Amino acid sequence: MGTSNNTIANSENHGKKSANPKGEFVELKMSLKQPAWHVMVLGIFTFKLYFIYWAYKNWRDLSNHLSKAHCRTAGNTKSDTKGDTNSPSVAEPASSETLLEKLLPEHLASFKDCSPFLRTVVILFPYLNNYLLFTLALGIARLVPDKNSLLSRHPYLCSFALVATWIAFSLSAFLPNAYYLIFLLGVLPLALLQHWLNSYWDSVEENGLLTRHAFSFKELSSIIVGALALGYIVTSFFLGIK
Repeated sequence: MGTSNNTIANSENHGKKSANPKGEFVELKMSLKQPAWHVMVLGIFTFKLYFIYWAYKNWRDLSNHLSKAHCRTAGNTKSDTKGDTNSPSVAEPASSETLLEKLLPEHLASFKDCSPFLRTVVILFPYLNNYLLFTLALGIARLVPDKNSLLSRHPYLCSFALVATWIAFSLSAFLPNAYYLIFLLGVLPLALLQHWLNSYWDSVEENGLLTRHAFSFKELSSIIVGALALGYIVTSFFLGIK
């Protein structure tokens, strides 16, 4: 069978079971990666409203990822402390927090105390959403596995440039007539940010995980409604309809 079998049509298949060629049922495991073009399509046809959910999803996934790593680290710490507790040579074990900071990249700690829901609420407010996007971009930039890349060497500069591009396209929403639709190009920095994040998931996830490429029913519904609205706006502009 072709490589297309490595993709899945709906994210709801995550955690479900599928029969293999031997008739045995195995659990489908999904990657946390998302195609960058997904972000672009959904961002354009939802008039960038998808950005709210997209930011929430990434904060949630990164926070859960750190929590699982913390649990594994805490478990290893407990197992390492087993032994001859009567021996005076046994030193006081380091706390799981200290060990976590040693074993995990320090930049991942930026998501440790992250509340995805609260950040998503704050992102609804103008100006504050730009700041939160910068913190998200900076955290993801520092996660990129290639430490020799420009992104890893200058995460602040790259994150600032990305957010500045986002703001520039957002300001085009004040242009007259249908020219304000240029603001939809703001999905480009989001797609780039998703590309950065995908490179991190590639470095930490196990091989063979499925990556979703098709859209879910809700996503398709949003695309259809957005396409109709976008088509009406563009048509009205060229036909002079007000």
